[in-house]
Amino acid sequence: MLVLDWMMPGLEGIEICRKLRRQGFQGGIIMVTARDAVDDVVAGPRAGADDYIVKPFAFDELVARIDALGRRKLKTYQETITCAYLALHLESKQAEANGKMIPLTRQEYQLCEYFMRNKNLVLPREKIIEHIWGMDEDISDNALDALVKRVRKKIDREGERSLIETMRGLGYRMNDGHV
Repeated sequence: MLVLDWMMPGLEGIEICRKLRRQGFQGGIIMVTARDAVDDVVAGPRAGADDYIVKPFAFDELVARIDALGRRKLKTYQETITCAYLALHLESKQAEANGKMIPLTRQEYQLCEYFMRNKNLVLPREKIIEHIWGMDEDISDNALDALVKRVRKKIDREGERSLIETMRGLGYRMNDGHV
């Protein structure tokens, strides 16, 4: 659980929030700030914050929000998401197919989780690169293609169609068989 002030020396809290989410941080994040304009209130959750509290506030209100977020996040950590025969265990950060554990690197896991949370949706290459590596990195399309190829090799069943479809000129889609 993190409480981040928007206006911090050096890197702003909202940027720290974005970086943590891109790196796969699953804990709760509450933004604390004096900024109360609608654009700012909307920017917090869009950057990955779970809650947003405007100064001045009562300390008891902050404690209550931390408690509530802690209860919600505890449920999230015990979650498993699935797509066809593939399951991701969010708490342990492990992948499983047909009862067999599949070793994935951090980036491979992030890619699978991103695809599975958006299954059956076409994800543009730029969005995938931004999610895995961040906006500040200069990553080539070849790096993404290589990552997808490694994941396919690990998760796909031999002789069957890949779970991850290439959408020519558009990006990729993880297909659960219902599209």
